[in-house]
Amino acid sequence: MTFLTIDVLSGDAPTVQLRVISEHAKVDPSTRVVLVATVIPRGGTTGITGSTNPTGTTQVVSTWSTPGTALDVTSALMTPTTIVASTAFSTVIRPSAMQEGATYTFRLSATSKYGTGFAQVSIVTNAAPTIGHLAVHPKEGGTVLRTLFTLSASKFLDDDLPLRFRYLIDANKEPLFRYSTSNVRTTGLPLPNSYPASNALLITVQVQDRYGASSEAATTVEVRLPEASTNDSSLVTTIVANATQELKALAIHGDPSTVLANMRSITSLINS
Repeated sequence: MTFLTIDVLSGDAPTVQLRVISEHAKVDPSTRVVLVATVIPRGGTTGITGSTNPTGTTQVVSTWSTPGTALDVTSALMTPTTIVASTAFSTVIRPSAMQEGATYTFRLSATSKYGTGFAQVSIVTNAAPTIGHLAVHPKEGGTVLRTLFTLSASKFLDDDLPLRFRYLIDANKEPLFRYSTSNVRTTGLPLPNSYPASNALLITVQVQDRYGASSEAATTVEVRLPEASTNDSSLVTTIVANATQELKALAIHGDPSTVLANMRSITSLINS
C-alpha cells in the first residue's frame, strides 16, 4: 500500500493526502485501481471552515493530473477529474487504462483562496512473464497409459519471483496439475478430445508470477492407442487394471494432481 503526503506552501494552503488501495507493490492494470484522498483545507484544521463567504465555508477545488506521463487523466478515471468542496473522496482508475510494466504518477492539487497544495503517488503496474518455450518428450509421441511424457517449460522471465507453472490439455484447457514452482512434470497423457479424428493433443503451460500475472505457451504431441487394442478388449482390460493398481498407490502416496492426470488417461482409453 502506497502512502505519500506532500505539503506545498506554508500557512493556510490546503494539505493533501493520498493512498492507493492495493495488496501488492505492483497493481494489476486490467482491474480497477482505487485512490483515496483526504483534503485538509487550512493548515492542519479538519473541515472546511474560516471563510468570509456567506455559508461560512472555504471553497476548495481539487483537480487530478498525471504529470510526466502520456496518460490522459480524463479518459483514465472513471470518476470526475475535478472535485469541489469535498474533504474525503475516492477516485477510480479505469481497468486497462494503464499499460503493463509501467510507472504512472497521479497528482491531486487542492486550491483555495489561501493557496494550492498537492500530493502525488506513483503506481507501478505489473507485467506478465515474457513468453518462453514448452517442450514435450518424447517428441514423437507415445501411447495412452504406457508412455510417460515429460513436460518442460523454459525461458519464461519475470522480476517478480517465484514463478509458478501449471499444465493444461486440449482446447478447453483442462488442468493436468495444480500450480507449482516446478517447471518440469512427468505424467501419462490421455487421448485428445478430437480422437479418433486426430491423435494430436494440445498441451499448454501457464506461467504465473508472484502477483498473479500470467503468460502461456503451447505445443502438441501425438497420443495413440496401444497397438491391437482396437480389436482386443482383453488387452484394454489388462492395461486399465494395471493402471488402476498404480492409481491406488498414487492416491495414498502421490500428488493428487498426478492421480487426476492418470484418471483422465484411464477414462480416455475406456471411452475410445
